[in-house]
Amino acid sequence: MIRLIAVFTFIMLAVFCGEAYAGGFSFTEHGAAASGKANAFAGEANDPSAIFYNPAGITQLPGTQFMIGTSIVKLDSTFRSSTTGENTKLEDQFPITRRSASSWIGRTTGRAASTPPTHASGSPSIIPPWHTR
Repeated sequence: MIRLIAVFTFIMLAVFCGEAYAGGFSFTEHGAAASGKANAFAGEANDPSAIFYNPAGITQLPGTQFMIGTSIVKLDSTFRSSTTGENTKLEDQFPITRRSASSWIGRTTGRAASTPPTHASGSPSIIPPWHTR
């Protein structure tokens, strides 16, 4: 009897669940070289971002290298309630930042040589425009 109730409850939850347009975002850019190759960076290691795609690839990197990163995202979103049909704007959003730069220590010049930031990415909204009205 308990099993029948559990199955019935699962079916009812599956049938009557509401749509949730999760407008999440993700940062998958971990270096300009990898982003330029459509994130197909697992087979080579040109910079420290290789640790994200293939941790064993860092053995191919010469010398001591490090990479830091940050990006900027301006959160500005609204959502439409499935029960009331009203649009609601989210207030008091806090910024999320991400930017990256990489450096090699111990190049042939014998001093730290840094490269300019490789990218800065951002998203104006966490909800795709086709879900807002």
